[in-house]
Amino acid sequence: MKLRTRFSLIFAGLVTLVLVLTGVFLYLSEKSHLERKVREEQWGALKKLASLCQEATLSKNEIILINHLALLRSDPKLAYAAFVDLDGRILVHTETARMGQKWDEDLAGNGVFLLRQSIQVRGTPAGEALLAYHTQTLRREIQSVLYQDMRRFVLVAGVALVIAILLGFYLAHSIARPIGSVALGAIEIGEGKLDYRIPMERSDEIGILAGSFNHMAKRLQELDELKEEFISMISHELRSPLSGIKGYTQILRQELATHEKYQEFLGIIEQCADRLARLVSNILDLAKMEAGLMEFEKQPLDMAQAGLEAVRLLMPEAEKAQIKLELNIPKLPPVSADTDAMK
Repeated sequence: MKLRTRFSLIFAGLVTLVLVLTGVFLYLSEKSHLERKVREEQWGALKKLASLCQEATLSKNEIILINHLALLRSDPKLAYAAFVDLDGRILVHTETARMGQKWDEDLAGNGVFLLRQSIQVRGTPAGEALLAYHTQTLRREIQSVLYQDMRRFVLVAGVALVIAILLGFYLAHSIARPIGSVALGAIEIGEGKLDYRIPMERSDEIGILAGSFNHMAKRLQELDELKEEFISMISHELRSPLSGIKGYTQILRQELATHEKYQEFLGIIEQCADRLARLVSNILDLAKMEAGLMEFEKQPLDMAQAGLEAVRLLMPEAEKAQIKLELNIPKLPPVSADTDAMK
């Protein structure tokens, strides 16, 4: 999986987790707020009912209270409202059929939430105000409000999630693209293209990394050029005296053609000069091979003959080191190879 895709998925996952946790928190907070608000409204309604009961008792005018109860009946959450005297007799009730009856706990009903408050007139207890609400109706109303709120939240959260995913993809692209450029630059430099530079104009950590790569490539290029100059100089400086040695050796061999001992010494000198010349060529060939510029001239080659000539070249050094060289190559068909490179 690419870094860009992985980063986008992680970013989207984190945003989704934050939105889910935020939604749960808002749901619980809103539910608590609605329940508290409903309770406050219920206690407020009870206080108002208690105040009207007190006023009706003082004025001995129950019409005010009856009209208020008629208004309360329009609330679907209300189970009933009543005013009960000290003897437990129902003076006023939202269900007029119950007026005058004896109220007890059994009349409270199941599935209702009952609120009660004592009524005092001039410091003397006069009865009790009752408000009962349907529990299921209250829950449905709260759930309905929560559903509407959460529906709006989900809509907003969905838009936010889409924006966050697009933003995450953009951020992932802005991070992955320069990292990819650095990785490509590392590959190019690793393949020997030391003149390659990573195009980067950033001041953050990635820009610093790209700058370090470019600086490294520049130093490697300078060292490579220095190495080539050194090899070229050494090859030139060695070839010049070797050419002189070989030339004067050939002249001396012509002048001293009758002296066998001198001829042998001069032959050794000439062989050593040839060997040094070959070593210089090998240094240049090694540099070419490292740079990938080595060119081979392939032709049919007898491996046995090439091996024999290689052993002959090493024989003097082997004899000095008291090493015995033996060549055992079976009869082989010719191979296509560069003769000098194979030797």
